[in-house]
Amino acid sequence: PPSPLQGGVSSSETLLGHLLSFHLLGPFLLREDVLSLRMCSRVLSRSVNDIISSSWYFNWDRISQEDRPLARTTMRWSQIRNVNLTDPPINCIPEGITYVHFHRDCNVTQVMPFIQQFPSLRAIDVLDVDMEEDQDDNFLLHVAHTCPQLEILKLSASNLVDASVIELASCCPQLHTLILHAPSITDDAIIQLSQRCTHLRDVDLSRCTNLTDSAIIQLAEHCTGLEHINLSASKLISDVSITHIAQHCPSLRIINLAKCKRISSKSISQLASRCTQLESINLRNCTQVVKNKPSSSSSDDPLAQLGASCPRLHTVNLGGCTKLTDETLAQMAASCARLSSIKVRHCDDITDHAVMELAQTCRQLEHVDLGWCYNVTDEAITQLARLCPRLRYVNITGCSDLTDEAIKQLA
Repeated sequence: PPSPLQGGVSSSETLLGHLLSFHLLGPFLLREDVLSLRMCSRVLSRSVNDIISSSWYFNWDRISQEDRPLARTTMRWSQIRNVNLTDPPINCIPEGITYVHFHRDCNVTQVMPFIQQFPSLRAIDVLDVDMEEDQDDNFLLHVAHTCPQLEILKLSASNLVDASVIELASCCPQLHTLILHAPSITDDAIIQLSQRCTHLRDVDLSRCTNLTDSAIIQLAEHCTGLEHINLSASKLISDVSITHIAQHCPSLRIINLAKCKRISSKSISQLASRCTQLESINLRNCTQVVKNKPSSSSSDDPLAQLGASCPRLHTVNLGGCTKLTDETLAQMAASCARLSSIKVRHCDDITDHAVMELAQTCRQLEHVDLGWCYNVTDEAITQLARLCPRLRYVNITGCSDLTDEAIKQLA
């Protein structure tokens, strides 16, 4: 524990004061925009007030229960705009708060009164909050009617009806980020949302399993500024949807199509040729994306096309693409020099040849997942360790041919 100094100020507070006086801590907070007081429950006084005044994000959950009364009365809340809450301290938070993240320990009976007090909220994150079965629609309608300036909503709700989503779209036309995990909604909700919230840039519908191509076509045609879309586990989505996204959303940077079983190489070729700003693509368990036989020319292979046409591409997930071969992976690696993350877990046909080609060509690799690639040996891991100095994570679970030598090379 910190030893008390003059005036009852702890040594830790004195240290913070010195850091601030030498301008060492303030610029860091301004750059990171995050203040974490984890395990610092006694550092709550004059020095911390100075820190908080230069930061706009505060995590209330980092303050111990016994120190919260002090925090409520001493902190300069007027400078803070983003708050992470478990026990919403409504009486001390200023009207200027614009972003609130509710912790999983919150419940709807706490969240709704809080939102009522802050109609100027622009961002609400209740993704971790467990909604009661009969509260999903009431909550979304409450948000729609209370926060007309809402721009960001993150919500997981199992029993939403289309009418509630449509009402949200009508009341909050400025929405640009929507994470909506709602398996009960249908195409009509997303069609109406797309037509009324045309500024959408970041959309996650990964658990909306009833959606079909009709909804995604409308989303692509009306929200042409899309930069990030997550459609993972959308079992009814086909190449038609992805082709429309490619044709209408040239600014797309991130797309997640994991477990979209009806997606094939045809639509991936469209993404490669039209979405040249692509940075990350997740094709995990998209078993039709990779052809049985690799193309003789890399220009005919959709994965190679991605690398050649998308110079910013740095993250690729091909885990579970069981038809992936050494030749296909090597062709992709040859045109993806900036690749930093590659996942080929459960790709049984991958051998040392492909991994060594990755290591030789993609020197910026940081994250490599080779889990259950049975044919990978010490030689490939040695090459990775030698040629990829930025390597931070390697998954070799189930690689039964590896020996202690591989581990030594990674050490």
